Amino acid sequence: GAVFYGLSTMFTKISILLFYLGLSPFENFRIAAYLVMVVTVGYCLTGAFGFLFFCRPIRKYWNVITPGSCVNIGATYLANATLNVATDITLLFLPIWMMWGLRMPILQKLGITAILMAGSFVCVASIIRLELIPSGLADPDTTWRYVINLIWCIIEMYTGIICACLPIMKPFARRF
Repeated sequence: GAVFYGLSTMFTKISILLFYLGLSPFENFRIAAYLVMVVTVGYCLTGAFGFLFFCRPIRKYWNVITPGSCVNIGATYLANATLNVATDITLLFLPIWMMWGLRMPILQKLGITAILMAGSFVCVASIIRLELIPSGLADPDTTWRYVINLIWCIIEMYTGIICACLPIMKPFARRF
């Protein structure tokens, strides 16, 4: 699941950033978008495949009584979730910063901003997940206690995919 969560998050955010890059002629915006893309790819790939290297032997990751050693998994999860929240918030406000510099009617700007603010649901899910990580790791039976965190991971992924699709839904909605 960790691999799919990391890859899903990465590809969703990259697709949003590529959409933003297609809209913006501003050099500063493009640099910021590429910077966010590099950070996103870095932490998502680390989160997706890092669990393979967290513990020696690998099975200790799932079975704590197995002899061996692990890195501080809680710190790794918190760092990954913190970067995830930071990039979610950046993805939320980055296009608004670009759009308000354009010459277009104020009502159109407000409408586009409202659509983009739907991404705040993803931020809320990310923040809730970040808040739940310590309680999930505090319990010795993490596989049982961590279920609520995994539910919020799924909510975050699906909401992110839905929000990534919203800006291009206008032609579809207009047709029906």
